[in-house]
Amino acid sequence: MSNKKAKLDFIATILTILLLISWFVALKAIYWYALDWKTLSGVWNIFTLLFYLIISSGAFIFIPISIWKPSFIKPLKRFLIKSKGIKWIIYGLICTFPMYFLVYSPWSFIFTSFVLRLVLYLGTIIILTFIGNQEKHTLFTLKTIIASLLLTNALFFIGQRLRDVVDYPFSLKWSEGNRFWDYSILFGSKRYVNLSDKPIVAFIELGRQSLWGLAFLIPNLSIKGMRLWNSFLFIVPNILLGLMLFWKKWQNQFLWLLCGLWTLLFLNQGPIYTPLVISAIIVIIASRLPLFVSLPLVALAGYYTNLSRYTWSLAPAIWAILLTINAPIKNKTAGIHWRRVIAEGFVGLLGGLILPSFLPLQANSPEVYPQSTQSIFSIVTSTLTHQKLIWSRLVPNSTNNLGILLALLLAIFPLCALLITFAKRSGWRLNVWQKLAVWGSLGTFFSVGIVASVKIGGGSNLHNLDMFLITLVILTGVAWRHSAQLWLTDLKKHTRWETLLIIILVTYPIVSNIYSSIPLSLPAQKEQQGIIDFIQKIVDEHKEYGEILFLDQRQLLTFGYIKDVPLVVDYEKKLLMNEALSSNSAYFHAFYEDLKHQRFSLIINEPIWIGYQSEEIKFGEENDAYVKWVSEPLLCYYEPYHTFRNVGVELLIPRTKPPELDLNCP
Repeated sequence: MSNKKAKLDFIATILTILLLISWFVALKAIYWYALDWKTLSGVWNIFTLLFYLIISSGAFIFIPISIWKPSFIKPLKRFLIKSKGIKWIIYGLICTFPMYFLVYSPWSFIFTSFVLRLVLYLGTIIILTFIGNQEKHTLFTLKTIIASLLLTNALFFIGQRLRDVVDYPFSLKWSEGNRFWDYSILFGSKRYVNLSDKPIVAFIELGRQSLWGLAFLIPNLSIKGMRLWNSFLFIVPNILLGLMLFWKKWQNQFLWLLCGLWTLLFLNQGPIYTPLVISAIIVIIASRLPLFVSLPLVALAGYYTNLSRYTWSLAPAIWAILLTINAPIKNKTAGIHWRRVIAEGFVGLLGGLILPSFLPLQANSPEVYPQSTQSIFSIVTSTLTHQKLIWSRLVPNSTNNLGILLALLLAIFPLCALLITFAKRSGWRLNVWQKLAVWGSLGTFFSVGIVASVKIGGGSNLHNLDMFLITLVILTGVAWRHSAQLWLTDLKKHTRWETLLIIILVTYPIVSNIYSSIPLSLPAQKEQQGIIDFIQKIVDEHKEYGEILFLDQRQLLTFGYIKDVPLVVDYEKKLLMNEALSSNSAYFHAFYEDLKHQRFSLIINEPIWIGYQSEEIKFGEENDAYVKWVSEPLLCYYEPYHTFRNVGVELLIPRTKPPELDLNCP
């Protein structure tokens, strides 16, 4: 046994030396660049760099010492155990530092090397593990390694989400600004000058619009406040889902918090839209309550998912059945509570499929794009027949380097392997009905997610496998209640293979973020205001001669950056993209007529680029559809007046002469 340990210690030492050499080489490669970058002068930036060097050095100091001379740092260990206040302050600073350094600090633009970021991450985890370990006779424990990984990774993700909470008037992403406009219509329609008799219609489902739109109940909500609410909705509900799912009486509260943070990280691999997460939370709460309380909650969850996205309508019913049929049996004579299983499944279907036909809030709401009154099955069939399926997105491609199948396998393999291992090691056996519920739900949601992912417009990430990923988390919660908590937390009894799976499970969801994260790089405040003033000036000049169409950047109206201009409800960018992907020539007929007759004296859009890409470029098929149905017709009858590429805005005015490009004009 000692010989085996000696070999492992020797290998660890050699790997540490090789990593140290690679780190020095990477530092040398950026030395002069960092020295010449004037924006990084100042005491704070120098202090930040020194802190990076200190934490990164932890990887090269603690590993050799813990292997060869652990007695050197045992006095420090005893001091930290006694000085709890100082210890936890240091722990918090170090735990937060990788997030600050890579997400907010300008050093992140220079420290782009994988090795430089890896060493920072390893050094952070090693030091945190040493500080957090409460045992006097050991320097590191697997328990503190897992806890340090989860805390660091969760803080990193939260910091990355909050990075976008800025008072920047233009869109940070392709559809962000127009999404904010969508959200504002339900509770904030008074923000707009609407001179037409038409209601203001947003291309969004009522469930999502009502949730994000709650922020507009706050008077004078700013775009920064909206971005904060948006970040909140992608952080807190995911944590709450984990807390609800993994709650047990007399459970260690810190372990309970870690379960919530792990749920946040795992679901971020989608990412998952919040209404579906909220529906899952409602079903989980219902599963712990008496039947007369749980039934209306499950029906409510089904109804809400239908309002949010019709493809989610069956999810609450299936989750309710899954939780009830796999509920822990209190005594050996009791069996599956079939009355509850049938009742909850029925009301879930009632809420998801039947009630929306009798209480069609979405169909009656003037604030959302009119939805079909057909059944869910007719809608799905219509969608699949009118929009192209790109099956190549299942394998590595230009839109997704890994492809959907490999990306999903990497995301779920550690969890699935641990669940299977637990079932074998603990003797947890499912009967035929429980197996049918487990594999039936996973198979259904996997199939739906795969088809949705290959539909044109999808496939760049795993968000269309949202129901499948949440179901895996729910199954983990079921296992947790069947003594998986005791098995998983008894780390000393795990094999090296099982330990490695646990580490990968809590680390993999954030790996790509740590490697690719950089701070936002935005134009100066003065430049932003100059562009806003210019747009306002041009709008004021042209509104006397015709309507002003904000095809894009509608948030400029929402948050009052551009004032005193009547809103044109028609022809919003996301809606145009959706109809282009469906090749809906009937919809575009009216659009082309308005362009030909130059209905608009000014159009605010994103910079237009005419170029067909096919599948060789990321979202090439989507680009080609948009160029064909929207971009080319726009340039046939309108020409760029001024383009601000640094903020993604282009102003178009009616053409006075034929276009220079060879365009396919309708």
